[in-house]
Amino acid sequence: MLATASRAEWYEQGNRLGVWGFSAGNEPDMSGQTVENYLAALRKVYPMVKAVNPKNVITAPTTGTEEHSLQWLNRFYQAGGKDYFDVLDVHPYCKMSGGHEVPPGVPMAAPEALFSDIAKVRTIMAKYDDDDKDMIATEIGYANMPPGANNPAGIISLQTQANYLVRTMVICHVLDFKRVYWYMFFDEGDNPYSLGQNHGLIDYWLQARPAYYALNVLGKQLGLGILEGSVEGACNPIYGYTYKVNGMLVNVLWDASGRSKVYINSKDQILTVVDLLGATRQLEIADAAVPLDLTPAPIYVHSVKPIRITRTTQVFALPERLE
Repeated sequence: MLATASRAEWYEQGNRLGVWGFSAGNEPDMSGQTVENYLAALRKVYPMVKAVNPKNVITAPTTGTEEHSLQWLNRFYQAGGKDYFDVLDVHPYCKMSGGHEVPPGVPMAAPEALFSDIAKVRTIMAKYDDDDKDMIATEIGYANMPPGANNPAGIISLQTQANYLVRTMVICHVLDFKRVYWYMFFDEGDNPYSLGQNHGLIDYWLQARPAYYALNVLGKQLGLGILEGSVEGACNPIYGYTYKVNGMLVNVLWDASGRSKVYINSKDQILTVVDLLGATRQLEIADAAVPLDLTPAPIYVHSVKPIRITRTTQVFALPERLE
């Protein structure tokens, strides 16, 4: 719920409906709003919301992570903004331009840019002694648009959108985001060249995209999991994280740069592999290490004992610019 209402009754009504979190505006850095004007409004709203109920939470300032957005965030902190919100809220869309640095060999605008983007955000928070605050993302996503469209993330096919959704959610969890909201659930129109009408998990005609099914599988595989750490031997462009789920280990793996063959070592005799959309197969470990193909589409490897990547051979590399 937006924390822009000027009457206390509106927040009281929100509480009656079970709403306790209120977002202070929407992307003031993108709309041309000055830090001074934004903070002046926040200084009025914050004590009002807390007076209604001290448990109410204000999230702010909903900025992006482009270079100009980080400059805006720094000025916001410099002006004393940290005292007027409870949870840092960002919209960390990864784009082709704007300073989103990806690891070597990873296509621009890929979700792995989040590692550098959020490190910059946390540096600003630490600079103003505010790095103990939780962080959420009330918007993040990728639009599926045809070649030639003005898509800030470049060419995003339906398959890429599904791949990026899962990788985004896993990376945000690794980076300790407390909440992440995908933009958006369904499209508001059917113009393939309109940026705002093509982010949906479901299109305008209520047809589910692959990203919808990929999110469903992600929830089933890792939704109840506890992050244990990185898979041993995983190193850019190979990413791997281990979750403990109902006493088992579920390892999510992908190649952010293209296609690779990795060799997995485990004390298990059989591993269960689940692909992006839920297809399952068994992998027998007959020798010391078993080969496994990785692509930009994450997979889930179930094991009892920890797995380890002992060797990697790159088969195919994606171009660094997908536009």
